[in-house]
Parts: sequence; C-alpha cells; structure tokens
Amino acid sequence: MAAAFFALTGKNIYTGEEIPAGDRLETGVSARAAMVRLNNLTMDYDSMVTERMIAITEEEEDFKTALAERLKARKDDFEKEENALREKIRTSEAYAKNREKVDKAMAERKKFYEKRSAISAKIDVLCERAEFAGRRELAEGLYFYEQRTAEYYTDSIRAYLSNLFEQEPMPAMAGIYVSVNIDPGVVCPDPKKILDSQIAKLDPGFERISEEDKKNATLFLALERMQRRTGAASYRQDEGITDGAYDLDEVFKLLEKLEAKVKEHNVIFRELMLPEMFVKLPELVELFDEAKSLRDAASYLLDEGFDRLDERYELYQKSSAVYDTLFNRARHIVVASRMTINELAETYQDYHSTDYAYCYDRIVKISEEGAR
Repeated sequence: MAAAFFALTGKNIYTGEEIPAGDRLETGVSARAAMVRLNNLTMDYDSMVTERMIAITEEEEDFKTALAERLKARKDDFEKEENALREKIRTSEAYAKNREKVDKAMAERKKFYEKRSAISAKIDVLCERAEFAGRRELAEGLYFYEQRTAEYYTDSIRAYLSNLFEQEPMPAMAGIYVSVNIDPGVVCPDPKKILDSQIAKLDPGFERISEEDKKNATLFLALERMQRRTGAASYRQDEGITDGAYDLDEVFKLLEKLEAKVKEHNVIFRELMLPEMFVKLPELVELFDEAKSLRDAASYLLDEGFDRLDERYELYQKSSAVYDTLFNRARHIVVASRMTINELAETYQDYHSTDYAYCYDRIVKISEEGAR
C-alpha cells in the first residue's frame, strides 16, 4: 500500500521512488476515479491504524480482564447448550450407531465455537472502549475471513448432526468438511471436478437436468429448461402486473405478498454461506421473477407521480433490495458452479452483497442521494 500512497505526485513520498504508471492518478483521470482511489487508500490506512491499536490494547491488563470475563460468560452459556444437546441425543438410536462420529463432531463444534467466540468477544470488548468508537466495521473486517471459515465449519457440523438426529437433508456442500474430518461416508462433490458437472449431488432436485438442458446454459437457465420439459414450472404465473396500468395500492399489496415469501424463504436472503450455495434454487428463480416485475412497476411509479412520494420511494427501495439480493446470489452461484471445490475455497469471495439487509441499506442510500 505504501507504494501507492498519495500517488498524485508520481513518486513515493516516503522513499522518493518512482511509482509504476498503473498505480498513479494520471492527469486527466476522472474526479470520480480519483475519489475512489483516495477512498480505498484511506480505508487501507484506517485498517492499518486499527490493527495497530488492537495490538497495543491487547497488552493492557484492563482489556485482558474484561475479555476473560466475557469469554467466561460465553463458555458457561455454551456448556449449558452442550449439556442440553448431549442429554437430548445420548439415548437415541442414531447416537448408539454413530457414537464415535458424533463425539468427534461435537468436539469439532466446540473447537470452532471457541474460535468464533474469541474473535467476536474481542471485537465487542474493543468497541466498548472510547478509542474504538466508530471502528467496529474496520475491526470486524480484519477478522472477516477467519470468522467466515469458522462459520462454514460450524454450519457444516450443525447440518451433519441435524441429518443424523432429525433426518434433515444435509446440503452436499456441507459434506465437504464433514467427509474429510468426521465421516468419510457423507456424500459430497468431488473437490477436483467442476461443480456444474456434479449438479445432482449438490441437490437431488437437479437429477432431471439433462445434458441437453445444460447445453450452452447457465445453471438457472438449465433449471428453467428442465422445469418446462417436466411440467414443473406451473408455479410461474403472472402476479397481475400489467405494463402501463400500475396502481400504487395494488403494487403495495404485491409487495406485501413478496415480503411474506422473503420471510418464508429466509435462508435465501441471508448472507450466502458455502454449505447453502446451491440450496433452494427453484425458489430463488420464482422469487426473482416476482421481484423483477415488482421492481419494474415500482420504478415506473416513482417516475410518474409526486403524490405519496415517500410511499413510492419505499416501494422502490424494498422491491429493488429483494431483486438485488437475488441477482447477486444468482451471480455468485453461477460463478461457483463453473469452479471446483478446491478453486472455490481459494477465492475468498465476499458474499456480503447477498444479504437482504445489506442490499436494502445500499439501495436506500443510492435512492436518497439521487433524490437530492
């Protein structure tokens, strides 16, 4: 980062060395591009400062004491939950048959809980101090990938235990970690093969996708082709939106119906996690069609009237947030489907844009700025 600091001069202000042309803000560059680069530099610098502040604070006795107390409380809570779970499963037939595997899964679960707890407790205690006011997002960013990795492991173990004791279907992507570390008999994709070639393993619902369906198609288009061919696309019906005949109250009623489905399919609207990468794709396609129609209607209403303007903005923001969430999720899934597990594990993709709350906050900011 230092080599790019204040690159307007063409030289590193610390060493005097020439900065590569690609890193400079050349004469004639747009003001927007210059601001984006400057903002990125500022964020990098703020992260470096925050990281240094954390290193210093971690050595202070009052911080160590507060952190130890916080971790003790979380450990007590976890042990209560752990004991309740063991009491629930210890007499079950599944436990008798899989005792060694279950005990190993529980040990792994505890290990990753402690890892996640250590990170989140540290952030909480840091952000209670005056010097870290307004730095939570930066602090969380420093531990982002550690948290996400631990979450993937714990989510995988949770899915495995639910499969054993409650017969819940286990996402194939969750089986990757479990098959290597706990139970080699768990079905999961081959880590060396393109995921798109193993689609039926990812979800049994895709067993009917033929090679012809997949030919020159994205994962979602192949799904649609299969649904049409098998007659499974009957759910895709017009929701009553007709071009040029939009009524604000009627469109609001459609929004209420869509929001109810968002709650019903809440797993689709959480930040995307690897175990859930290919889960509920048919529902995603259905909701995407509805969200697109509703967003188009909301956009038309926003342009065509000034009465009840706050309601028009609300309609546009909420429908756009649903659409953006699903669009971003679909984009990530299509990209992932063309990779192997090994490649996917090495990309460190940021799936935050597939979280509804994130998309809603973003669209509110954008639309409010456009209204000024």
